Amino acid sequence: PNFDWIGFIDIDEFIVLNESFSNISSFLSLPVFDGFDYIKLNWRTFTDSGKIVVENEDYGCLNRFKEYVDNPKSPWSRRCKGIYKTSNDQVKKFLNVHCAYSDDLVSCNDVGEKVNRNGTMTEYSSYVNCWINHYPCKTLEEYVNNQLKKHNTQSRPGDSGYEFYIKDRLTNFGDFWEINDKTPEKMEYIEKNFKNEI
Repeated sequence: PNFDWIGFIDIDEFIVLNESFSNISSFLSLPVFDGFDYIKLNWRTFTDSGKIVVENEDYGCLNRFKEYVDNPKSPWSRRCKGIYKTSNDQVKKFLNVHCAYSDDLVSCNDVGEKVNRNGTMTEYSSYVNCWINHYPCKTLEEYVNNQLKKHNTQSRPGDSGYEFYIKDRLTNFGDFWEINDKTPEKMEYIEKNFKNEI
């Protein structure tokens, strides 16, 4: 390949570097990564910051949301995505958008410490050199509209698991309440605006 590293970053995810690094290449070039196949970057998961609706048609994330899950043991802090070295042929076999599941690939965190756990989690979160700011829910208004859009346009015939997943998000607000406070104001907003749709 014509590149040394590969990773999949979603539109609601932003790679953040410690200010000591001028760009992503200077981070990936650290000698501590020489013995590893991929680097696991933890999510820093942002909440709705108490916002219920979009204001002034501002859909940007960086300035609207300042509060995040501040618990290193939370699954929302320990979840991660991998950046892989393309020089290892095993990467092509086991690559997915989050992390490799192969015991043949050796991973580390953002400071070069070996991570023994496979999959989409790390034992603990690390936000020293590099991490991913993640905005999975945004405001309640955006969350519900996004789930409605998925329900109406991204159906998967025969995939009952996916249908249950989306329906749970629409009826129980699944992961939204995992990271956001359930307030009377939010419940009133749901009742008033989405009762007939969910």
